[in-house]
Amino acid sequence: MIEAFILLFVFILPTVIFIIYLIGISRPGATEFKFSNFVEAIIEHFFHNLTGSNVAPFINNHSKRLTEAELKLLRENIFYYQALVPKAKRIFENRVVNFMHSIEISGRQDFEVTRDMELLISATAVQLTFGWRKYYLSMFKRIFVFPTAYYNRFTKNYHKGETSPQGVVVLSWDSFKKGHSITDDNLNLGIHEFAHALIIQRNKSPEYSDPIFMRWVDKLSKMLENPRVFKILSEHPYFREYARANEMEFFAVATEAFFETPGEFKNALPNLYELMCKMYNQNPLRLYQSSSL
Repeated sequence: MIEAFILLFVFILPTVIFIIYLIGISRPGATEFKFSNFVEAIIEHFFHNLTGSNVAPFINNHSKRLTEAELKLLRENIFYYQALVPKAKRIFENRVVNFMHSIEISGRQDFEVTRDMELLISATAVQLTFGWRKYYLSMFKRIFVFPTAYYNRFTKNYHKGETSPQGVVVLSWDSFKKGHSITDDNLNLGIHEFAHALIIQRNKSPEYSDPIFMRWVDKLSKMLENPRVFKILSEHPYFREYARANEMEFFAVATEAFFETPGEFKNALPNLYELMCKMYNQNPLRLYQSSSL
């Protein structure tokens, strides 16, 4: 009897607690549990604690690598991906594959979503979260894609995109594609809507958000709560007028600018740019300059 108690408290109970702990830190995917994502999240957790790095120490999901045609699609359409060094490209590709398998992407109005479309949509989300360990949008279950602007019966307006607190991102494909075809106009529907998703997830399901993002976005939110600060920043001529709508729209507009014209951003608002570098744990200006793009 005594031996049974010793076995329970010395071996079995600690093992169960440790397994629960591993599950708690991983939060692997949005739609279903995947063992490969679970293992990756655990390894990255301990790797981060040891080194401070937020990128994967190895590349998993070898059986789900992108084809040469899909890599070509990334090179031709994702400016951010073009700028990455080879090792970072492999990590980016791996994360895109994992993201695609963590969320349902489907068409609306009889619009067929191809794997290439899924790839570009996933790559846009991964671009924003590339500096973090928790790069999944685990609160979000579905992405709906319309061919063009669609009518929303609740707002009674036509929308190009929207992000719902119910865990859905909606995109119009023509506007999404245009956002990637012009890389320096600070208009990118995918970046805009995924920026909204990051804020919604932080507010509604903070357990899924990366600690780096939470720390610095909370600091930015506190700044924007001051009406005078919000007015000064949102009305700066560098940002388009839509940034003045509210704090959520300002954040999304600023994120578009952060990734599309980081040099102009830093020149116009250096303190805000540095804060966003800390928040996203990456510096697009340095990335683009080092790539000679």
